[in-house]
Amino acid sequence: MPSYELQQTEIRERQPLNHEKIFVIGGASGTGAELTKVVHGMGAEVIVSSTKQEKLDALAQTLGQERMHTFVADLTKPEQFYEGLTQLIKRDGIAPTAIVHSAAGGMEGF
Repeated sequence: MPSYELQQTEIRERQPLNHEKIFVIGGASGTGAELTKVVHGMGAEVIVSSTKQEKLDALAQTLGQERMHTFVADLTKPEQFYEGLTQLIKRDGIAPTAIVHSAAGGMEGF
């Protein structure tokens, strides 16, 4: 009898966001964390920043390490975002295809 179980890679290929790399600023808690969970569940690779490493670690534990990239950055210090993204691009070859702002505070510094 043939098996109709999909392999993990086949499941991922069928997900609507499987080729996206979504950067969620403030994505480790509140609304940002919920959005991060949803887009990750839809196959996206997620890049998440937060001011607190503990929140990033908790989210990574919930979602697992696959398709998950994090760094600590304070929205009021744009140089932290530049440094974090530069490291991801150079180290992992990961560049966002979309950016979502979900942090408490504005983006005046950008």
